[in-house]
Amino acid sequence: AVAGEAMAAPFSAPTTRFNGRLTSERSVAVVSMNLQDVKKVKDRFDVKVNDVVMALCAGALRSFLADLDELPDKPLIAVVPSSVHGLSDRHGRNQLSGMFCTLQTDIDDPSE
Repeated sequence: AVAGEAMAAPFSAPTTRFNGRLTSERSVAVVSMNLQDVKKVKDRFDVKVNDVVMALCAGALRSFLADLDELPDKPLIAVVPSSVHGLSDRHGRNQLSGMFCTLQTDIDDPSE
């Protein structure tokens, strides 16, 4: 994440295979990571855990699309969960929201 950078504009992502209509042909992949390993990276680069996870996602998507020769020049955009805890004192309320974020798939080096 870059300090002072504005939230990504909805619907401004480049066209990729991910922009299509949702169908039963979609698939999902899940990966498990050791939190201590993620925290080591976080500490090394003085960033947040979420920044490390976003960089991992961007790198995986970049590799996937590049392997298919479909990597766009512009970065992808994702809706990322964001805590709004503390904004309401009412119990039983959803305390998450979504935020449009740029996934830096246009940058080869995740440390940038």
